[in-house]
Amino acid sequence: MNSKQEKNEDESIGSALSTGLYWSHNIISATLEFVIFLVIGYYLDKYFSTSPWLLLIFGGIGMFAMFHRILQIAKEAGEEHESGKKDE
Repeated sequence: MNSKQEKNEDESIGSALSTGLYWSHNIISATLEFVIFLVIGYYLDKYFSTSPWLLLIFGGIGMFAMFHRILQIAKEAGEEHESGKKDE
């Protein structure tokens, strides 16, 4: 194998790794947005003795934040896909 083929293979591995890290980061951050709001609602419910109302309210806010993040991710992926088609 020559050095040019090795370089292309290294670039494709690096590209795949960066893509995987990008997607895992986005999935983890979307999930944490939901979980953090649930935890806040849980502890506020314990503090104010309003169970389960604040948990439900903050859970709804967290779900909205999570879906908003997922839609942003999908929009960015769609834009990248469209720009990739134009380049070809």
